[in-house]
Amino acid sequence: MGGSGLITRLLAKKFGAFATFASIDEQSATAPGQLSIATVKGLYRYDIIGAHTELYGVIGDPVGHSLSPAIHNACFAEQGMNKLYLPLHVQGERKQFNKFLNAVVARSWLDFHGFSVTIPHKENALLWALRSKLSGPMDAVAHFGGAANTLVIERGTPPPPWDRCTKPGQPWLRTHNTDWMGALEAIVQGMVSRRKAWP
Repeated sequence: MGGSGLITRLLAKKFGAFATFASIDEQSATAPGQLSIATVKGLYRYDIIGAHTELYGVIGDPVGHSLSPAIHNACFAEQGMNKLYLPLHVQGERKQFNKFLNAVVARSWLDFHGFSVTIPHKENALLWALRSKLSGPMDAVAHFGGAANTLVIERGTPPPPWDRCTKPGQPWLRTHNTDWMGALEAIVQGMVSRRKAWP
């Protein structure tokens, strides 16, 4: 099983499975990466998952340490949204990254709507977006910085000029790099703290 197979346990209900498997607690796990009942029902909100649950995730290697599933799923729960955020362990380099995303896009019934991208795949994400069949806007920071950390799969009519090259009903892509926001915020907070310390 491991981290790569974790989503098969979590998405079983979305695709009509009668049951899934979880350990009674963390100490009772019988295989690496096996989740406890508390984690499946709490962190991953198994009881709300259904055929129409929208999927999101963080792509990385490693990805098990990421706090993103806990943060996003807590927000979805608070807002009463039928959405689920998953850790997506994608090993390898650009070829494996491309293979994963191409497989997801080709299977629209999976209902993935967006991805956060972390190490080591941020450059891979940008290159995939530039070559993807899903056309759409890309922010300047991602384009000129050579890396993307956010991929959003949209449905509906894209903004001009992408509306001219997207068929009705076809998904389209937004590509962003938001890392600079966190970096800038840290710098500003550091400057403010130092200024307050001045005599």
